[in-house]
Amino acid sequence: MWLKACPKCGGDLMEEHDHYGKYIKCFQCGRMLTEAEESRLRASAAFPIPTPIPADISMEAPTRRKRGPKKRRPGAMGKEQGQRKVA
Repeated sequence: MWLKACPKCGGDLMEEHDHYGKYIKCFQCGRMLTEAEESRLRASAAFPIPTPIPADISMEAPTRRKRGPKKRRPGAMGKEQGQRKVA
């Protein structure tokens, strides 16, 4: 698959095949590339070699920190402090 490589619309190209053989077709507009365009595209496509992941890096998700019980702020109005004397 080649991203944003269609000469007509700038869409994504993908390689497909049928009983006539392989061809490259745009996913968005449906245009089929000519043999000259296909060979040019294949020659220019350079796939980078993936870098191996070092063994000391963990691929697991980090564990979440456990939270303790909620602490009351000093001066917060609780049941005892929030009561007003009505005369």
